[in-house]
Amino acid sequence: MNYDLDRIYELPQIVRLTRQIAILAHGEQLYGTEPYVVHLDAVVGILWDAGERDDHVLMTAYMHDVLEDTSFSWQNVVLHFPPQVGVALRLLTDETGPNRKIRKAKTYAKIHSMRESFGSAMTHGVKIGLLVKLADRIANVRAARVSNPDLFKMYRKEATAFREVYEVIGDHRALWSLLEGELS
Repeated sequence: MNYDLDRIYELPQIVRLTRQIAILAHGEQLYGTEPYVVHLDAVVGILWDAGERDDHVLMTAYMHDVLEDTSFSWQNVVLHFPPQVGVALRLLTDETGPNRKIRKAKTYAKIHSMRESFGSAMTHGVKIGLLVKLADRIANVRAARVSNPDLFKMYRKEATAFREVYEVIGDHRALWSLLEGELS
C-alpha cells in the first residue's frame, strides 16, 4: 500500500525527513517495477495501520534497506540518526555471503546472538529492528503474492525459520497473524 499525500502529512516531521533521506539514498533503485519508496511506504503503512507511532520505529522502517542496498554509510547513520535507529539498522542489515541461504544463515545467527545476549532486557533498538523486519516481510509477501510466485513460495518455505528468529513471544500478535494470513 502506497501512502496518499494526506497520509504522508500525518507522519511526524522527523519521519517525513527520514523518508526524503531514504528516497535520496535509494536513488533510481526499483522495487519490482515501482520506485523503491513504494516498498518503504508499504512497510511504514503496515506499522501505521497497526497503531505504531514511535518516531524511531517509523524512521527505521524508512531506512531499513539503506545499508545493504545503497551507498549510505554506517558513519552517516551514526552521525545523523538516534542510537536506537542505528542498533535496529545493524540488526536488519543482512550479513554478506555468496547466496541468499548463506546470507540468511549468517544474519539469523547474528540476530540469535543479539537476542541471547540481551535476554528479556532487549534494548529498544533491538525490539525496533525485530518489529520493522516483521512489517518488511509482510510487505514483501504481499508484493510477491501479486508479482512473483517463485519469491512467494520462497517466503512460505522460510516462514518457520523466520518466525523462530524474529518473533518475540507475546509481541505484535496481530502482525504475526497478518503475516500468517498473507502466507496462506
